[in-house]
Amino acid sequence: MAVLLSGLGHKSVSDTQPGELYRMPLRGGNATCITLEIREGGQFLVGILQSPAVDRPSYLITDGKIPCASYGADWLIEPVYGAESFPSNGYAERTERTLYLASDRALLRFDRPQNPNSFDYVFGNLLAGGCGDRTENDVPVSHWRIWASEADRIRPGAKPVVEFGAPEKPV
Repeated sequence: MAVLLSGLGHKSVSDTQPGELYRMPLRGGNATCITLEIREGGQFLVGILQSPAVDRPSYLITDGKIPCASYGADWLIEPVYGAESFPSNGYAERTERTLYLASDRALLRFDRPQNPNSFDYVFGNLLAGGCGDRTENDVPVSHWRIWASEADRIRPGAKPVVEFGAPEKPV
């Protein structure tokens, strides 16, 4: 019998919980997303991590009727610490695609896709969903990956679900 290493469960966005990672259709393509919040009236705040339809992490608010393929809530974030990664550097100028880490959160900026130059954005907590504010002691990480599972991460030749930043070149 075959064994499926990383299964994706079929459901609707309305069946997801904050912090759940999934793939869904978006503007004729696909998007890797996370549910950030379930709002009053059954609205879902969805963080779009990557998609051909957007050039940076973005957010959308939906009624949740969109079908998705879920990785579940037990996925991994692998930070790759670089020269920028130290406390008190939490207010670094470049915030797009930078993950801000503290003991209880991993914040990522999600912009409004229609107007990424506006000040309409949220910092979504990838660890458990929800939104928060950065502090100066959050540790910025510009290179990081998301894996569906530990088994995927350690499997030779496996690729992450999402990767941001470029590996640093050896000095």
